[in-house]
This record gives sequence, C-alpha cells and structure tokens, in this order.
Amino acid sequence: MAQYSVHSVASYRSGFGRFASWCRARRLPILPAAPATVAKYVDAHAKELSPNTIRHRLAVIGTIHRHCHLPDPTKAPEVELAWRRARRAKPSRPRQVPGLTASLRDQLLEVCSDDLIGLRDKVMVSVGFDTLCRRGELVSIAITDLSLRDNGRLSILVRRSRAIRTAPGEQHTYRRRAADLLPAG
Repeated sequence: MAQYSVHSVASYRSGFGRFASWCRARRLPILPAAPATVAKYVDAHAKELSPNTIRHRLAVIGTIHRHCHLPDPTKAPEVELAWRRARRAKPSRPRQVPGLTASLRDQLLEVCSDDLIGLRDKVMVSVGFDTLCRRGELVSIAITDLSLRDNGRLSILVRRSRAIRTAPGEQHTYRRRAADLLPAG
C-alpha cells in the first residue's frame, strides 16, 4: 500500500482491525468476508457510529478485499440495504466547526505572552490565519522556509499539503502582520 499516505494506511489498519476483531469475537471469517457478515457488522454499529464512520469502514473492507483479489462483499445488495438502514438510524449533518475570525485571532494574539514561547504562539496563530494551513502543514514549516520580501511581506514555503499532491512545494506571500512578529535578522 505504498501508494497510500501514512495517515490513510493508519486509518485503514484501524478500520479493518475493528472489523476483524468484531468478526473474531463472533467466529466469522474475515477474508473473505461474506456479504451477510458485513451487513450484520453495519447493523451492529448503526446506532453507535456515525454514518460517515460506517461508510469509511465499508470502503476499507472493500479496498482490503480488492487488494487481496477477493470479491468485494460491500457491493452486495444486503450490505447496501444495511447501509441505508444505518443512515436512517442515525441521521446527522456533519458538525461544522466555526472558523477563526480576524476578531478571534486578534484576541488570541493579545493573550500571548511576550517571551519566546508567546512569540512562537503569536507567529503560529498569525501565519496559520493568513495561510489557512492545516495544523500538520503549519507545524512542518521550518524557519528556513520563511523569507522576508523587499516589500516587508513574509514569504513561506509550504512543502507538503493536502492541496499540493505532487509538487515539491509552493511559495506563498503574506501580509506584513506575521513578518512584524518575527525578530529582525
């Protein structure tokens, strides 16, 4: 599974591991899993898991079967019916977390101390707000990835991003606010 990211592999391992544990506890075959087994698994978890989690687990089960050159049990009509029952059992909209506003950013910057850790926190909040980087992208930025342009704007090299799949990195230039927080030199 070298073509998958580390996070995808971990997610697949976790999802399939849970399915395998459930099957072992019931003495049911894991590979190949019968469509009836997968349907029972979905029914057993319909009330406790979100529809998105169940859908992800079905995708994992199907992918593992296909990689093992086995028939995909998740495409069977009984599994699709179990999936429909699960969606009806726990209808929900995905929970949207409110975004960071400029006002909240300013409040966060105000409470940061003026010591080295506080300065780091101010830069992280400011750069994170300006770049819209995910936390993994933000923490992977090294000091060597930052450069100050002649116009006083901060240029940041984002090496890895979910949005940047194959390119080695992308240079972004941002407002002076983040640059003003950095010590000279």
